[in-house]
Amino acid sequence: MPEAEKSTRSWREIAEEASREHDPEKLKKLSEELERALDERAKRLRPQRDPNTNKDVA
Repeated sequence: MPEAEKSTRSWREIAEEASREHDPEKLKKLSEELERALDERAKRLRPQRDPNTNKDVA
């Protein structure tokens, strides 16, 4: 699968595919992709904080 397509898939799509995968190498790649997707999601959902004041940045 092209790298550009991987970055547009939701974590749910990746998890769904991983739940059906039996090949250990493919499963490893899917789990790495899932980790990246969840990290990106967390960054979008988590407010950024100013390290000096520990307050949310607009």
